[in-house]
Amino acid sequence: MNEPTKQLELIDKWVGDLSAINNVAMIWIEGSLAQRRGHSASDIDMRIAVFEYPDPEYYRVLLDSIGNYEISTVDHSGSIGEKIFVRVLTRSGVVIDLDIFMADVLNSLRLPPYKILFSRINKFNFHSLPVQSPSQIWPAQSILPNILHKMMVDLLIVMASVPSMFYWGELHSAMFQLDLVRIEIIKLIFALHGISHFSRYKHMSELFSEHHLAKLRLTYPTLISGHGIARSFIYSYRIMGEYLELLSNQSGGGFDAELYWGIYGGVVKQLEQF
Repeated sequence: MNEPTKQLELIDKWVGDLSAINNVAMIWIEGSLAQRRGHSASDIDMRIAVFEYPDPEYYRVLLDSIGNYEISTVDHSGSIGEKIFVRVLTRSGVVIDLDIFMADVLNSLRLPPYKILFSRINKFNFHSLPVQSPSQIWPAQSILPNILHKMMVDLLIVMASVPSMFYWGELHSAMFQLDLVRIEIIKLIFALHGISHFSRYKHMSELFSEHHLAKLRLTYPTLISGHGIARSFIYSYRIMGEYLELLSNQSGGGFDAELYWGIYGGVVKQLEQF
C-alpha cells in the first residue's frame, strides 16, 4: 500500500519513451525516489537534459507519454532552454516536478542525491551540493524593525476583533479565524529560524525542534465549543506575542511590548467570559 508503485510504473514508461527521442541527452531523478525513501504519495522529481530546446512549448513534447495531465506551473529561468521548471498533476494523482536543462550545462550543475535513468553522454561531472542548513537553502528575507512593527499592528487589529465573533455566536467564523492565526504563528516560526516561510513545509519535524512543534499543537482546540475555541485563541495569541518578541530581538526591534500585551490583556478578559 505504501510502495510508490504508480510512480515507478509511470517513470519506467516515461523513460522508455523519452529514450527514443534523439534530442534527449540524459534523464535522472532526485528526491525521495532517488534515495529509495519513496511512498505511495511521493512526488516525482524528474530531470531531463536536452541537446536543443527548439521552442518555449517544447516541454509538452517531453510530457507526451505520461498520459492526461494538468499543468500548474511553467517557469523559464534565464535564457530560453537554460532551465525550465514545470509542475504537473497527472490524472492518477501523481505530482511531477520537472526540470529541463540544456546538455551543455550539465557539468556545472550542483545536485542533491540523484539516480541516472538514461544517458547518451559518456562523460559528465555532476557536483554534489555541499551540506547546508535549511536557512542557507531557503533563506528568509530579513525583517526590518519598521516592517515587524507594522506586522504586529496588523495582527493586533485582527486580535481585537476576535471577541466579536463570540458575542455573535459565530463559532465557525471563530474557528476559521483561529486557523488563520495558526498560519501567522507558523510564518513567525519560519522567520525566527531564518527560513522562507512554508519552504519544505511537509517536513516540519526536520526543520523545527519539538519545543516549537509542541507549542504549535496546543493551538488546536481540544474541545469544539465556545469555551474550547476561546481558550485556544488565548494561548495562540500568547505564543504569537512571544514569537514576535523573539523575532524583534533578532531583528533589532519593532515589537512594542506595552502595546501588544495591553491589547492582549483586554482581549483575554473578554474571551474568558465564554
